[in-house]
Amino acid sequence: MYIDLSSSSSVAPSSDCLHQPSPDHEICAGHRTYAHAKSATYAHERRPLGESIPYGGVSFADLHEVRDRWEVAGCGRSGVSSVEARRVRYVEGPFDERWDGRLGLGLGGALEGMGGGAGASVFGLRFPGEAGEGELALGGGNEALYDGEVVMHPVSGGGVDRWRNPNRGACVAEVRSDVQGIHFAKPLWAEDAQNAVDADEGVIPLDCRDRELMPDLIFTIGEQDLSLTPYEYIVEVRPGRNESSEAQCWMCLHKMSPDKTDACVVLGQEFLSVFYSIFDTDKKEIGFAELSNGL
Repeated sequence: MYIDLSSSSSVAPSSDCLHQPSPDHEICAGHRTYAHAKSATYAHERRPLGESIPYGGVSFADLHEVRDRWEVAGCGRSGVSSVEARRVRYVEGPFDERWDGRLGLGLGGALEGMGGGAGASVFGLRFPGEAGEGELALGGGNEALYDGEVVMHPVSGGGVDRWRNPNRGACVAEVRSDVQGIHFAKPLWAEDAQNAVDADEGVIPLDCRDRELMPDLIFTIGEQDLSLTPYEYIVEVRPGRNESSEAQCWMCLHKMSPDKTDACVVLGQEFLSVFYSIFDTDKKEIGFAELSNGL
């Protein structure tokens, strides 16, 4: 299950999901797919939606708005509106991600009301990273996974479905799980990192030994300072078993076009994998804490 903090909608690939243009390769084989014919609570809402949803090396199309019962981490809710994808189109590859569906946890997301109103509007997220597998905790955070206090911050924007926070200097920070890397608006590049980032590409290969020379990046949200070391914002990609090349390191900082969003910084997957995050859809708050040293 893919956790999407940037959207309140959820998507499930149905059981007739096919790989195109190679019919011999069924991309959904071995995955837990959505078989609506077996559900007693399935209801088709309206005609197919016109858009497609890209994910990894494929895009999901033939989208239908449906209503059904969702169960996540042992909690269930009936009548959840979501999207069913009945066709998969191959875009680029190879595709090696496990994709059982997308759970939208933006404000107003699918978890609201789950667990019989037992506080499931609050959830904790440990995003997968070097520390291990991810975990979604309903009703609060898993204290075994983080150290110290979770510092909560108000989310701006009222009815928007994305987790956005105005940090120091009236800059809007947007937390997104569907984006790789950390994206800055051009005027707000960290001065120490600016010379190390390619002006056009935004992501460049580095000698892994150079990480020792790079500075920590400090993000201030409210009164909380959150630091990323060079070993956290510069990713080491190791060669495969049959490859003789050495490992490469890539800077995960990107320049962001100002016309794409009014946020000055978008904190993506690399940021989420470093901290434990708690989200409260009722109070419209987001919080962060350091991952436990034992992980």
